[in-house]
Amino acid sequence: DPSGVKSVGVAIFQWSSGEFWNGKSFSSPTLFFNTATGTTSWDYPFTAPPPGWYTVNVEATDGLGNTTSALQSVMGVFVMMAPAPHAIAVSSGSPQSAPVGTSFSAPLVAKVTDANGNPVSGASVSFAAPTSGPSGTFAPSGCTSNPTPAQCVVTTNSAGLATSSVLSANTIAGGPYSVTASVSGVATAASFSLTNTPAKATTIAVSSGSGQSATVGAGFPKPLVALVTDAYGNPVTGVTVTFVLPGSGASATFTGTATAVTNSGGLATSSALTANTVAGTYSISASAPGTGTVNFSEANN
Repeated sequence: DPSGVKSVGVAIFQWSSGEFWNGKSFSSPTLFFNTATGTTSWDYPFTAPPPGWYTVNVEATDGLGNTTSALQSVMGVFVMMAPAPHAIAVSSGSPQSAPVGTSFSAPLVAKVTDANGNPVSGASVSFAAPTSGPSGTFAPSGCTSNPTPAQCVVTTNSAGLATSSVLSANTIAGGPYSVTASVSGVATAASFSLTNTPAKATTIAVSSGSGQSATVGAGFPKPLVALVTDAYGNPVTGVTVTFVLPGSGASATFTGTATAVTNSGGLATSSALTANTVAGTYSISASAPGTGTVNFSEANN
C-alpha cells in the first residue's frame, strides 16, 4: 500500500549534552534519525545512557515518500534513573606504602556496581583514613567535598570508578592500616591497605649502656644500645651503627665487630664489651650515616 507506513525514524536527544544520538554516541548537534523498514518491530541501535533526561522524536514515511510533519511526529520524554549501588570494591591503590610526610604514588580507586555487576555512575563515595596513629590526609583538590583532612568524597564516573585525591602519609610510621571507601546503601565498605614507612635516619641517641663501670680486664654488665630515628622521631630499621673505642689509655674491646644494625625498634646493640687493663674514664662514640655522633661514658676500675 503506497499510502501505508514504509519506514520509521527515531531520534533521541540528550538534555545534559545538547546532542542527538548518532548510532554510536550523543555527538550529533542536529536532529539525527535512525530508520527501519519492512518490519513491525525492530531493535534500535542504542546503548543504555547515563542517568538524566532524554527526548525521543519519532517520524514515519509512507510508500510515496511523504514524511510526517512536526505536528504529526510523535515526541516523548523519558528519564534514565541510576541503578542502586549493591557493592563497592577496591579497584586499584592497595596495597602500597610511602615514607612519612610524603605522598603515596597512586590514588585510591574504588568501583561501585549494581546487583547485576554493572558499574554505577554518579554514586557518592566517601574515602576515610584513620583519625589517629599511622594514617594519611587527602588533598582538597580532587574531592567533591573534603569534610576533614582524613576524608575525601568523590563521585563515580561512567565506569563506576571513584578516584580519591592525592593521599599523603602523616608523620607516624606504621601499618598496614585501612582506608575505607563506602557508598550509601552498601553495608560493607571497601578497604585499602596502606603503610607509612620511616623517613631517612637523622638522629642517633643513647638508649642504654652508658654510665657503666667494670673491673679492669672484666666484662661490662650490659652492651651499648643506640637508638636511630628519623626527623619525626620514628625508629629507623636496617641502619648500620659504628661504635668507636679510644685507641689508647683506658678503653675496652668488643667480643664481636664494632658495628651493629638497627632492629625494627631502631635499636642497634653492640656485642659484649670488656674493659682493658688501664683504669680510668672514657667515651665510646656511636654514629650512623646521616646522623650525628653520640657518646657512651664508661669507667674501668
